[in-house]
Formats: sequence, structure tokens, C-alpha cells
Amino acid sequence: MKQSGKMNTALRRCMIYMLVAAVLLTVLPWQLAEAATAKKVEKLNVMLVIDGSGSLRKETDTRGLRYEAINLFLALLTNDGNNVGAIVFNEDIVINTGINALSGKAAKEELAKQIKDAGAMGDTNIGGALMAAVDATIAKSNENGLNSVIILFSDGRSDINGFDSDETKASLEVKEEATDKAQANGIPVYSICLNNSSVASPDELREISERTSGSFVAVQKPEDLTGAFEAFYSLIFPDTSNILIQTTFPAEGTLSSEFQIPTYGAEEVNIILNMENVNKTKVVTPHGEMTADQVEETSMKGGAYKVIKLVNPENGMWKVDLAGKPGAEVTINVLYNIDSVAHLELAGGKTDYKVGESAEIVVNLVRQGQILTDPSVTQEYVAKLHLVNQATGKTDTVDMTPGANGTFTYRLNGSDYCTWGVTAELIYGELSLVSNSENVNFGNTSPVASPNYEEVKVTVTPFSGKSHSMDVSQYFTDEQDTQLTYSIVSSQLISGTVTLDSQSGALDVDTSKSKKGNVIIQAADSQGATAELTVFYNVKDVRGVIFGGAGLLVLAGLIVLAVILYGVLNRPWKGMFTVTSLDGGIDRTHGGFRGKVPLKKLGIRGCGLDGAFVATGNNRMEFRSNKPIYSASGYQSNPKRVSLMNGTNTIYADEEHTMGIEVEVMPKNGGFSF
Repeated sequence: MKQSGKMNTALRRCMIYMLVAAVLLTVLPWQLAEAATAKKVEKLNVMLVIDGSGSLRKETDTRGLRYEAINLFLALLTNDGNNVGAIVFNEDIVINTGINALSGKAAKEELAKQIKDAGAMGDTNIGGALMAAVDATIAKSNENGLNSVIILFSDGRSDINGFDSDETKASLEVKEEATDKAQANGIPVYSICLNNSSVASPDELREISERTSGSFVAVQKPEDLTGAFEAFYSLIFPDTSNILIQTTFPAEGTLSSEFQIPTYGAEEVNIILNMENVNKTKVVTPHGEMTADQVEETSMKGGAYKVIKLVNPENGMWKVDLAGKPGAEVTINVLYNIDSVAHLELAGGKTDYKVGESAEIVVNLVRQGQILTDPSVTQEYVAKLHLVNQATGKTDTVDMTPGANGTFTYRLNGSDYCTWGVTAELIYGELSLVSNSENVNFGNTSPVASPNYEEVKVTVTPFSGKSHSMDVSQYFTDEQDTQLTYSIVSSQLISGTVTLDSQSGALDVDTSKSKKGNVIIQAADSQGATAELTVFYNVKDVRGVIFGGAGLLVLAGLIVLAVILYGVLNRPWKGMFTVTSLDGGIDRTHGGFRGKVPLKKLGIRGCGLDGAFVATGNNRMEFRSNKPIYSASGYQSNPKRVSLMNGTNTIYADEEHTMGIEVEVMPKNGGFSF
């Protein structure tokens, strides 16, 4: 196929997609290996959790390219077998479709429409949406027995009425609970952050994915969302095989691309075309051309992309003919949805051999959990065995021998003391099925982990538990090697919080930052044979509780102190007193009181005075004025304050004693004032 020396935007975009996929594949090698060992291709429950906040419509994705990316993801899903749902959220959950069987083009287009029609407005409540998704996937898995995954997309961070609001803090707490619940139930969260906004928070989404053994990707432009969703499809459904062709239209403006389909192996074939420079499309089956209506019936669109889905296609050579402008670039991506796997076994399950012995390696083609034994079907494939010397890294590839019962075999001779890693690959044209990997030991024995699971409980307080150290070497033994090397296979703890000394096995965790999660440790001997230990960290951070409790104690102390001060500063006066205006007018009687009783409250006016009666403790009382006052004796230590004695007290408003009041004081229980 011709390759263009010129790259336009579409081709660069395709390379971005490939780069995203490559990065993601390095993030979760353990997950892909686990999927490869399965004897049956897996269908899943998938919940799409889509940010519907207003910033997407106004700022970050004004053209709605996320909807095109979601359409492409849905188009790639197998026609039957998977259960899919969608949650669109802002500060609330706008829609929650539940998780339902998604079969056929019409159902996929209807779900895509529901997502788009939900619109975009409001704030961002990631915690509430994630909790709803986790609860829905757990319930669905309990119902149908399938594993579940969540795809979370957002352009921002948790924000309801401001980043420091009580609502945002509550959302973050719910997010923590949802992440813990997803982790405990084995639900990986794959998250995509559209990181072209000042309020985007890649770290928030990355942490969710790390702690749940999912994957994370940040994209800078909405144009790259299609690549991110497509890459996630290949991660979530690793039972796929991909053929990517990038070229240009020749001078005649037509282009043909051929691909082969085996009898068994490809449940579906998705032909993904970038239609920007394509004017006409024709699909030719092994027995003739599909009509334009047939192509349209099997196609779904996502922006500039078109997916032609071939369900249970007949085996043989297929062809796609395209027409376009000469020199224009074109991308053809043929993605196989696989219904078969290559499964590798060691005869008798034996992994340890003496030097000079040989190990028989057997590979089967397994379709929907059933081993295919018809050699006329299996031998459509060529079987290759890939060998890796685990000590030196030296590699080799050999042909496997097809057998009468549909198997492929190879006898590996162990002439030297070593451990070999073996992986098989079944190849049909450009379709490749890669098997699980196994180690074969000659003269060597693998390390043993005992136990292979350890739970570490750590309580973090303001004074202790902020870090945890352990020696993992004590969990491993090896008959021949006294020195093992150690590495971290995977970690659900927050990035940067886990360190491991490869020689001593000293494992250190910053528990002041980490949450719950597994750390899988691998020990390797001198020949590369390995064993694994899973350490589960159950971190309980009580600093907030302690600080909160301390705060409550301080608050309680302040309240008690305030009550005491109030009692001291507001001691009561007990008894009765009567006030009479000197002008011969009104008189008023008042009982015991705390604090003060203003003269105006008693209704005494026109006396020239403006003040109040104040209880001063020990059953004493004063009259305090805002302006100078005068007593009958003429002596006044404080011109604005006078102590009231038992009996009659006269207070004047002027030196001439023409205006004022008379106060009759009658304390209770013989008390007195002076």
C-alpha cells in the first residue's frame, strides 16, 4: 500500500489516536494479559457517565464533538451481547437510562440521541454521578453475572456553587465513597478529561481510574475525543484486532483495500473510514458487491467517521473500494471484534523440568468457550510461538506444528539451566490472536509467595500512621536463589505514594495521601521466574474526625465560658423598685432583673434624664446615665453613675434640682444596696 509523504490534519489526528492507544496499552499490561488467558470472549455491562455541565456548551466543546466520539464508541460495540447505559450529569443527574441490552443499530442510535438531547448546563457533580453509575453496575452484574466497566468523561472538576462550597465538599465525599465501592466490587473506571479549560482537573479523574484499576487519558482538543474513546474501546474489549491503513488517493482517484476473514475468529468486522476526502464507498464480499442500501443499513456515523459493521461475515477475501480527490489523504481502519481466543497450555500442567528434558506446548483455538477440533478450520491460521529467555531477554520465534485434532504443538528442549517465557500467536492474513503467557523452567524453580495476599490496616491520625513500611522479601522463598529482585506490577494507590527497593524488598507507602487499594508485588529469581504477592492497604484517615472532635470540644468550652461570663457579667438584682417623676407625673414599679432596664422602657419621660437601671451583682443596683446626673448630697464620684440604696433615692437632672426622678428600692430577702 502506498504511503504519503505529506501529512494533513486528519493523518496527524490518526497518529494521535495510535499514540493514545499505545500509552493506554502500557498502563494496563496486566489487564490485557488477564483477558488473553480467558477461554471465552467476554461481554460486559458498560455505563457511560457523561459530563453535561454548561462549560462544555459555552467553552470547551462548542461543536459537540463528544457526541461524535460517543457515537463511534457505540458503533464499534458488538451488535449483540453487551449491556449499555448512560448517565448525563451536571449538579444533578439529568438522565439515567439504566443498563440495558444494546442490540442493533436502532438501539445504539436511540441511546446516542438520549445522551445528546440531555443538553449541557449547570455545575459539575462528579461524585453523585459516579455513585449512581457504581450502584447501577453492581446491580446489573448481580443480575446477569457479567463484569462491569464505567467510562467517565468530564471537562472540569467537582464544582457546585463554587469549589469551596458545602455542596462541593459533599460531592467530593460521595466521590470517595463511590471510588471505594467500585474498587471493592472490581469495577474499573476509565476516565477522559477534556483538559482545555482552566477549571479542568486531570488529577481528580486520574485518581479515580488509578484506584479502580481503570485507565485515564487527558486530551487537549475536542477533536481528539474520538481517538480517546476508540482507544478505550480496544482496552475495554481487548478481544479485538486492528488493521490501520493510511495512504493517499492515486492519480485516478480510486483506491482498493483488501482484508481476509477466517471461518471462525471474527464475530464482526468494523470498517472505520474517515469520510472527509471520500466521495464514494463500495464494499465487495467474497461473493459479490453489497448494494448501497445494504451498506447504509449496516453503517453508523460519528462526525467525519463512518463505521460499516459486518456481522457474522462470511470467510474469505473482502474488499473496500473508495473514490476521492487525487492526492487527498485517506484512513481505513479495519477492526475485528473477536469471538475466539488462542489458549496456550503446558502438557499436563507441568511447568518445572530438569535440564535436558523437553516441554510440550499446546495451543488451541477456543470459540465462545468451546475448543475447536476441526483442523480444516483451525489450520486456516498459522501458529507462531514466541520465546523469551527471562534472564537475558533474548527472544526467538518458531513455527508450531498443526495437529489432527485441531491443536498446534511445539516441543521445547531445555538444554540449559534457564526459564523461558512462552506466548503463542495465531495468524490469519492480518488478523492476529495472541495467547496467554506461561513460564517454563529447566533446572530452575519459581519463587513461591506465602501467603500471596496480605492486608495492611493503617489508621492515620494527626500524630501517627502517615507512612507505612514493610519488608515484602519475607513473603517469598526460592529453593535456588537467596537473592530475588522485586518490582511493582500494578498499584491502586495514588501515583507517587508507593516506592519499592528492588533489591531489599522494602515497600514504603505515604499513607497520609493514599486511600484503600491493592499493590501487586512481583519477585523474580536470577532466571526470571516469578511469583506475586498482593498487598491490600486499608487506610482509615481519622485526622478530620479528630480535628473535628477537638473543634467540638473547643466550641463546647467556649460555650461554657460564655455562660459563665454571662452569669458573671449579668448577675441579677432581686426585689422591687418604684420610679416616680419629680414633676408629679408617672410612677412605675419593676421587679427583679438581669442586665439593665432602660428608663424609657418604664415609660418615664419628661424628667430630663436618659439612662438605665443596671444590676451589678450581690443584689446591688446602679443608675447609669448618658449625661451628667446629680444626687441630693451633691457629692458624685462618677457624674454619670449613682449607686442606689435601700429606701428612697433621688436623682436630679440639673444642678438646680428642678428635674429628676425618685427611686424607692426594696431588695429581696434583706439584701441591700449602697
